[in-house]
Amino acid sequence: GLGIGPSVKLMAVVKSNAYGHGLVDFSKQMVKLGVDWLGVDSIVEAVALRQAGIKKDILVLGYTQPINFPVVMKNNIVVTISSLNSLRHLLAMSRPPKFQLKVDTGMHRQGFTSSDLITALALFSNLSVASRTRSQLVGVYSHLAAASSPSLANTVTDQVKEFERVLGLLKATGFPRQSLIKHLSATGGAIGYPEARYDLVRIGLGLYGYWPSVEWRKRFGKK
Repeated sequence: GLGIGPSVKLMAVVKSNAYGHGLVDFSKQMVKLGVDWLGVDSIVEAVALRQAGIKKDILVLGYTQPINFPVVMKNNIVVTISSLNSLRHLLAMSRPPKFQLKVDTGMHRQGFTSSDLITALALFSNLSVASRTRSQLVGVYSHLAAASSPSLANTVTDQVKEFERVLGLLKATGFPRQSLIKHLSATGGAIGYPEARYDLVRIGLGLYGYWPSVEWRKRFGKK
């Protein structure tokens, strides 16, 4: 198997019904195999895993409506917060759920832009935001735009730089690096860019036996 390093945690991405393999059964198998996290698309999938008796850490990678935050809290699920609107809702709660911030470092699909992130972090410095809310921020992540192509290695370098800048902003707001789970890589990044592995890699396609691209199969596949 792929050596990701002893300090790097593994998230099994089981979204979209485990890519058609059956959400609950596949997830149970992954837990048996010792993965650290399960990544799902929606609160519906996360709750289904909890109802099936799975206790493992679960991150909802997609958007969660603020109205569902109490359900998230009750089921000990971690949500992705990727907009100011969601963050404001969360910070207004007396018992907010655990969450990870998603930042946009170049994928332009979902996540805080640089300027929104600065606004977001300013909300944390507000004294009325209790330390309890701050302690619910457990991670920060982004998505590499072109991690499965060797010809685009420079865009990966740029995104790593941008992610480092974000980590600096978080640190200045009182969230030291070691207090957060940091992740940037899915299957392609985990295989091709060790410098982008950080604390955890999100493996979806790779778990199901697929290469993320033809280039990576040619370069890293068994000859």
